[in-house]
Amino acid sequence: MKRLFLTFIVLFLLSCSNKHIETKVGPEGRIVCLENMVFNFPEGTFSKPTELQIGRVRERIQHFKEGYAILKTTFYIKPESLVFEKPVLISIPAKNRRVNLAVKLQAVYIPLSDSRMENDTLFASINHPGKYCLVEMPEKYGILNDSKTDEALLLISDLHTGSYLELFRKYLKEQGYTLPIWTFIYPSENTITENAEFLHKELEKLHKKYGAFRLDVVAFGIGGLICQRYEHDKQFYQKDLGSAIIAVGTPFKGTNLANSENIRNSNSPFKFYFIDGMAKNTANLLPDSTLVKWIKQNRFRVRGSSFFDTEENSNFASISGVLPSSSPKAEETDGDGLISLSSTHLTPLEPEPFHLNHFQLYENQDVYKTIKGFLDLYHHFNWPELFLAVWRGKEKSSKINEIWEKEVNLHFRNHLNFNLLLEFNKNLLLSVPENGILITNGDNDTYPGWYLQAKGIRKDVLIVNWSLLNVAENAIYLKKQGLLIPLSSEQIKGLKPRRKKSGEIVFPADSLVKLLVANSERPVVFASTVTPSRIKEYSLRLRGLVFESGREKVNTEKTKELFHSTYELENTLSTSPESLNLVCKMMVTNYNAALFKLVNALVEHGRYDEALSEIQYARKFPVEDQYVLPLYPVEASIYYKKENPKKADDILKKALDIGNSSNIIRDVAETYFDNGQKDEAVRVLADWLKDHPDDKKVFEQLIKYGEE
Repeated sequence: MKRLFLTFIVLFLLSCSNKHIETKVGPEGRIVCLENMVFNFPEGTFSKPTELQIGRVRERIQHFKEGYAILKTTFYIKPESLVFEKPVLISIPAKNRRVNLAVKLQAVYIPLSDSRMENDTLFASINHPGKYCLVEMPEKYGILNDSKTDEALLLISDLHTGSYLELFRKYLKEQGYTLPIWTFIYPSENTITENAEFLHKELEKLHKKYGAFRLDVVAFGIGGLICQRYEHDKQFYQKDLGSAIIAVGTPFKGTNLANSENIRNSNSPFKFYFIDGMAKNTANLLPDSTLVKWIKQNRFRVRGSSFFDTEENSNFASISGVLPSSSPKAEETDGDGLISLSSTHLTPLEPEPFHLNHFQLYENQDVYKTIKGFLDLYHHFNWPELFLAVWRGKEKSSKINEIWEKEVNLHFRNHLNFNLLLEFNKNLLLSVPENGILITNGDNDTYPGWYLQAKGIRKDVLIVNWSLLNVAENAIYLKKQGLLIPLSSEQIKGLKPRRKKSGEIVFPADSLVKLLVANSERPVVFASTVTPSRIKEYSLRLRGLVFESGREKVNTEKTKELFHSTYELENTLSTSPESLNLVCKMMVTNYNAALFKLVNALVEHGRYDEALSEIQYARKFPVEDQYVLPLYPVEASIYYKKENPKKADDILKKALDIGNSSNIIRDVAETYFDNGQKDEAVRVLADWLKDHPDDKKVFEQLIKYGEE
């Protein structure tokens, strides 16, 4: 009996063992058979004879609630590092008309878009080796799990199938999420626009069935593009999306991995994802494609900013991943292995990326927690409606601070950066003269200021956001708060954008700011974060982190006093650049920009020792080298003036060692030239041009020095 049992085990193991063949395919191509599967390697698949292993394994049958099923039949082609120069045609007998071939990538399956059924045979073209399996496609595409409701959550899938949708649904239910959850799946062989139209038709049918409803959305990958195309195309959108739109791993600005040449040169294990899942429609994802250009043009309509049709505002967040590698491709050096970080940014303010690759994003509990946080916060809320409620006296201003704190912490997920942002804004408020009006630029120099004022800090300052000042109701509200606008409410409402002869557009806020600056009762200052082009017409001087009216460039004594006696910098000076998120990195650079102006002002007045002291102080701030480098040529010029050319030369050489940009090269060369070192100036420029022959500005500077 024991011998019979052992014999059974051996036979069972033999039946489960992998079956494979070794073969060589040359430039002339070859047809290879493995059991009932045929692999047609066309002429030109490889440029030289290449050894391949083709094997068959059994995959565990899996069923997914969206209607996909992973079947047993599986094969692999090795080595997986190869790329086929021409697609290889696979034929497999299959009586089930819903069967397709899918490539397995980590724990997900990507149904191939370039496949077809003919006479009970599945034909599919593959572009690379790897592990492939048969997958049964859904019997029905469209919106699943719909029900009669006034509001629901709509999940929009990515190209691949796997367990991520079910895992996310399970997480939401476990965390007490109560809205019904619908799911939209679509045929990957359609274009993104065709699937947006398909979504339109599905929702149209459900409106006829159930009446009006609103849907918050969580869209994964390509699903995010479908959602944007639907929401912002007038021929599709039916005013049925809610206040929360969350995208996860979506290439809003396209991807270089939609280009076959970039795919060949990429080291990413995910590089074939789009071409496998979209085939010819991958061209939609090229950074210069018509679709990507359309999305870029319409991206400003995404974030809730319309004060005309406030119900149609959406709060948007794009969840992204980043796992840097040594590859030269942005998708890998600053992305999730498939999509660059910048491509996921549809609005100027997006949540900090997770340290995860593209597919890990879809199945991570921390990501799910953040998504749910945004869904809970954004449901039944958008910023324009809240602002209008505050301005009309229907809501307390404290509500803005409450919402902002929750939102920014969902974005940052890091108390250090939150505290740094508050510290910067406290110092910004401390820069303002008593009873002053502070004109700000955007979210990160406005909301934190209001938040701090609610805690009793510089309540005498009136914060005026330049963009919000374009809304008449905001201007009228601020006038009641003490803003000196010599216009009636009706006159304010009558302000409209106008075009100057130069073609420049003057917005209502621009006209109101000019009136504010002209008043003499309250000092008006501009935050250093305000875009320089907005304030170029005013005569301003630096006062710490703000600009005030004045003829000279810098209020030297006040700026020194603010930096060394007034500002609170404990958090800022005790951290490193690596600890800062993008928002805080940009905020901290304002300190260095102010100190750079202060140093130049001191040099102009011959106060060299003070200037050197401020240069050393500026280097204490946690900024990247590019923001410190401009100080080196200034420091060197001081030592030339102090008749210490060796020290000056050492400083300039250090700048060249650290810096690798056209700007620093030109600054260093100019410093040499201005201090009688023409040969060194020419050498620095010439050396740069050896590796950067197309640098026009450096070339022109070299010609100029040669002529002189």
